[in-house]
Amino acid sequence: MNTKMTKLGTIIFWSGLIIFAGMFIFPFIMMITGSFSDTREIIPRKNFWIPEYIYFGNYKNFFANSKSISWVKNSFVYAVVPVITGTFINTLVGYVLAKKKFKGRNFLFLFFISMMLVPGQVSLVPNYVMYTTVFNFTDSYAAILVPGLWSISNMFLMRQYASTLPDSMIEAAVIDGSGDFKTFFKIVFPMLKTPIAVMGIFAFLAYWNIYLPVLIYMNDPGMYNLTVGVGTMVQLDGNYGMQMLGAVVCLVPVFILYVFCQRYFVEGISLSGIKG
Repeated sequence: MNTKMTKLGTIIFWSGLIIFAGMFIFPFIMMITGSFSDTREIIPRKNFWIPEYIYFGNYKNFFANSKSISWVKNSFVYAVVPVITGTFINTLVGYVLAKKKFKGRNFLFLFFISMMLVPGQVSLVPNYVMYTTVFNFTDSYAAILVPGLWSISNMFLMRQYASTLPDSMIEAAVIDGSGDFKTFFKIVFPMLKTPIAVMGIFAFLAYWNIYLPVLIYMNDPGMYNLTVGVGTMVQLDGNYGMQMLGAVVCLVPVFILYVFCQRYFVEGISLSGIKG
């Protein structure tokens, strides 16, 4: 009796997992099949997620369109540059707040943390006024890249992890005559490679999928990234097939990143609970 109940429970468990997995996978299947579908036959057909024939016109038109290529280029610029700059600045600030003793250090740290309590929607209008009127960042990469120079949440992550580093290694480097920057790059930076990788991955995902700032600050469609550009495709020409293809192009770098860096996604969850 117990064996039968165990088998029944196993069947129910795996059946439930398969159903839930199918619910999450089905939209991606629709997206991929839609990219191989002619817009003129997507809506009228009964089984709208099964193409009647393989249509490569969407791929040909997308990669032949200079605007689409600009969207792909902009997406990489918006995503890669903040990863590079943020990795250095967030790690350096986190290390200084964790290991350097100076007057007002705790107040400065608490001030940074208090800024995390302010919702982004509250600062949206002041930031827009400042970037568009004071700095004239409209239709400029700087509107996205300047705010991406650093992140308070990532700085907090690096500070918490840097607090766990042994002081003896840093003190030994100082005794040997190593300066602050040499100690940071030669000693501290290599020991923080795991949280740095986690921070870089999540920063790439955040800026690869960035939507609202691009929509607000970019009036020129040529400055859009893929996320915003794909969202405007249907509004511009009603081409659902091209929109599905754009979504596929958006997904590919994220999927590749996950395949090769999935262990860092798991470590990112554990790192967020590090005690200071």
